[in-house]
Amino acid sequence: MFSKHNILISLRSSTWTNLLGQFKFHKSSIESASLVKKNHIGSQKIFANNLYSTHTKSNLFGNYSSQLGSRHQRFTSKMDVNYPSLEGVIRVLNEIAPLHLAESWDNVGLLVEPFTTISIGKIVLTIDLTEKVIEEAKTYGTELIIAYHPPIFQPIKSINHRTWKERLLLDCIQCGIAVYSPHTALDAIKDGINDWLLSPFNIKEVRPINQSSMDTRSTNHYSYRLETVVANENDNKLLERIEKLGKVLKLPSSAVIYTEDKNLPLIINILSENVSTKASIHLSKLDIPPLPGFGVGRIANLTQELTIQEIINRTKQLLKLEHVRLALSPKHKLESTVNSIGVCAGSGGSVLRGLPVDLLITGEMSHHEVLDALYANGSSVILCEHTNTERGYLQVLREKIISKLNNGNVEIIVAKSDADPLNII
Repeated sequence: MFSKHNILISLRSSTWTNLLGQFKFHKSSIESASLVKKNHIGSQKIFANNLYSTHTKSNLFGNYSSQLGSRHQRFTSKMDVNYPSLEGVIRVLNEIAPLHLAESWDNVGLLVEPFTTISIGKIVLTIDLTEKVIEEAKTYGTELIIAYHPPIFQPIKSINHRTWKERLLLDCIQCGIAVYSPHTALDAIKDGINDWLLSPFNIKEVRPINQSSMDTRSTNHYSYRLETVVANENDNKLLERIEKLGKVLKLPSSAVIYTEDKNLPLIINILSENVSTKASIHLSKLDIPPLPGFGVGRIANLTQELTIQEIINRTKQLLKLEHVRLALSPKHKLESTVNSIGVCAGSGGSVLRGLPVDLLITGEMSHHEVLDALYANGSSVILCEHTNTERGYLQVLREKIISKLNNGNVEIIVAKSDADPLNII
């Protein structure tokens, strides 16, 4: 990298009202740099020799000098080490949790991308992207943060210091840190968060509450099937034109055509050119094939009934919690045994609504959702707080990424500063 290009790094300090300047690192003089500061008065040159060979104590640079020093060390060390690209890591993440599995309302994938192509040597995993998590990531020299909850969810019209989330995004952009979010795609996968929530129990059978479907973009699945009579040579000429718009199976006296939504009107228009094909069109809508074992939430039957107290104990052990909240159905006591469980990580009120099971386990539900579960369905409810049902899975995700990346040079760290904002005192 250094032999072909200059590296330009822009800095901004809260004590300066304008852009501080630019650093240029040259192959011939990596340990010397000049900083040019331009403001509304004029221009001033400040020279800093051996910027990265010694620890500067100047208040002028503050924390940014140490950040640049760390980043420079990462640049030089990566010259001789095999690190995956950001694009390569994203491919791996999409193999683990394909983004098409995410809910339609969700905002998943690469949410913050650095200006320049980067290699990934350190990854930080977190449930929520907060200021503390970003500061922790900086100390590691992190290039990528995988935040389970997307920090960009509602549409934003500007990126400035007005809101705390915008400040986080600015911080990541300024430091060249990419941000990726899998969210509900990670909920839906087999052996994902919801299956992990059931791991303390011996399960007889389990299925998703909301079934996921195959990705039609990668499976060549067609939305429609058309069948028409092929009576003469003119009909065959129409089929030759249609072959560019879908899949055509020619039979002795007819043809079957598979196509997508966007091409359906074009195909019907072509078939309508001949009387014989127009009169014999038979159209049917095709269902998207399901993905067995994939989907949001889980409903499970136990191999052996357990008391509600035992389920509470095992859930607390899995999530490393001292307390959970419990709402007992009128027909249940702590010693009552249950056979069926519904689980949903995070906020499960809508997913678990009306589920015919003995017990529900989730992070949070509204007051009225709990009442409906108790009195309309006869289900008891265990609430563990939203992120407590998700955070423990980060260790599982870490192992999945390590296995898929198969690159011992990449360090993957679960953020220590990430925690549920609510505490029981």
